[in-house]
Amino acid sequence: MGNFFHLAMEHHQAGRLDLAEVLYRKILDDDPHDADALNLLGVLAQELGRPEQAIEYIEQAIALNPGSPAYLVNLGEIYRARGNIDRPSGISARPWNWILPAPRP
Repeated sequence: MGNFFHLAMEHHQAGRLDLAEVLYRKILDDDPHDADALNLLGVLAQELGRPEQAIEYIEQAIALNPGSPAYLVNLGEIYRARGNIDRPSGISARPWNWILPAPRP
């Protein structure tokens, strides 16, 4: 499965989002609990203009691996792009506040 993951990342980084999406989904078909694939599928969904789907995928990744700062950063970036810096339910305040500090007066 590692080969699929690396190939998916290569396609993603090269902008071949359709191929990357197919491979991320293949990985998740084989292992629905692959947090890294969920996270990157969420990043890809955001890049394709599907923020609700992006949030769903990344929140699933966080539920599987709550200690991953990369997942929290990716989720924070989606919320920031939407103009919403409120912490989603299920995300502890400490890392969220570190990722999205309070706005300056």
